[in-house]
Amino acid sequence: MKKILLINLLFLFLFGCSKTEDLISPYHYSIIPKVSNFKLDAIDTTFTGKRRVRMSWELADTSNLRYFEIYRSQKNPDNYKIIVSNYKAFTFSDSALPTISDSLKLYYLVFPIGTKTDSRTGVKVSFVGPPSDTLIVTVKKLK
Repeated sequence: MKKILLINLLFLFLFGCSKTEDLISPYHYSIIPKVSNFKLDAIDTTFTGKRRVRMSWELADTSNLRYFEIYRSQKNPDNYKIIVSNYKAFTFSDSALPTISDSLKLYYLVFPIGTKTDSRTGVKVSFVGPPSDTLIVTVKKLK
């Protein structure tokens, strides 16, 4: 019994373990590029006294771009909620912030939403592109 167990373990060691393969990127990730240079431009106050986070980003190729979706979370990496869709500019000001007791850490993501005509059917197909890097912002309450 011990010999069989040793042989099985030796076999698994020699032949059973292989290098893991990288995941293949979805096809549409090659159609629309990832949002780049996603950055904080300012944390300031609106004319009504609300705190505001201003951000901007770039996209290397906009030929298949329809619009952007912007997501925010107070926890990373989960619990993101969409805060704006069908957004066409490359800058955004978020003044609908959650309540700030002392300071508030926020996480933002931008997704490009693209469209392309399927060469086989002639139908316009929409898809979600790769997400931006996470923008982490700490907003402090005004004193």
